[in-house]
Amino acid sequence: MTPLRWGLLLFGLWLAQWAHLAVVGLDTGLWDMTFTFAEDRLKPHQLRDPVVLQGYREAVARAEQLLPVDGRLARSYHDLGALLWLSGRGKEGRVYLRRALEIFEQTDGPDSTWVGMVCWRLGHALLNEPGHREEGVAMLERAESNLVRGRGELDPAALQVSKILALQLRDPVRAARLLRQLPDTPMQLDGGTRGQLQDITREKPATRRS
Repeated sequence: MTPLRWGLLLFGLWLAQWAHLAVVGLDTGLWDMTFTFAEDRLKPHQLRDPVVLQGYREAVARAEQLLPVDGRLARSYHDLGALLWLSGRGKEGRVYLRRALEIFEQTDGPDSTWVGMVCWRLGHALLNEPGHREEGVAMLERAESNLVRGRGELDPAALQVSKILALQLRDPVRAARLLRQLPDTPMQLDGGTRGQLQDITREKPATRRS
């Protein structure tokens, strides 16, 4: 391609971006571009990459220019909170996850799939925090209920939540159900986890431990 054609192509892309902003509004368009850019840069091995983290912080800053109760703001809070938690900054991550939960409960409803997704992340983050285990379990149970209701028992996220609960609560009913479901799902368990679940199925149901 000649330099002239490259120049025309880039100019066309520039015009398209501004046309998009004109249609959706400046604040919405800037959030969309910033959030998409952050998503495109995120890779599994880059969870601690400061450039990726900064991209999500910028997306949150853009989203905060929108309405205070807005699904795009909740999504931005959720993704930043989850990234912070996965990169080892759980305390800060939980702050954003709680903000996301509060907004999604209003925009999507308390029984929505998005509330389930946030409860999954927040519950998992709370499990190993001193004094927060019971809250974490309650969040995960809510996540399981919402995800199964919205997506079905074989949804990958619902199965992950059920696995965590089965192991944490040593729940033989959940463990047996999960092992029955595995052949019908793409979910893979390592030998150690499968063995733990099989051991749990042979236990008597126990009362919840604090």
